Amino acid sequence: MRCDTDLLSRYADGELQGSSAREMAQHLKTCAACRYELSDMRHVNHVLYSWGSVRSPVPPETERRVRSAIERRKRLAPILRIARFSPPAVGSSIAALMLLLAINVGPMYQTASPAPPTATQVAPVIKRQAAPLQLARSRAALVTTQPDSLQRLLVHHHFEALVN
Repeated sequence: MRCDTDLLSRYADGELQGSSAREMAQHLKTCAACRYELSDMRHVNHVLYSWGSVRSPVPPETERRVRSAIERRKRLAPILRIARFSPPAVGSSIAALMLLLAINVGPMYQTASPAPPTATQVAPVIKRQAAPLQLARSRAALVTTQPDSLQRLLVHHHFEALVN
């Protein structure tokens, strides 16, 4: 016979009958590992039996707390049954609401990037910004060709006022 913990457990519990029980007894005479395992099983059975035979009364305060918890649970049972389904329902409702908001409000916050200005749009702006500079250059050219220094000083002062 080979080692079999299931058969050994049944032997320890007294469930094996006839030839199976005799074969297990014969095997135990030759196998030290199975004898050790059987000893452990019997020890565990003894401990479990001794624990089950000891009865101690429950303290009155503990019994009162357990009974009040049971009564409270019975009173709240309908609410607890509904609450069990609430978290998924609330979560899916919030997700649906956020999806609707994203679909409806999202386009309000999307801004299209402006197209770069064309040459026809830029040209008038450049001409307008360049006009004072061209005027100042032409006056400066006049000042340099005129011999009168007072006239040159006035134009130079006017030119600085335009630039600053």
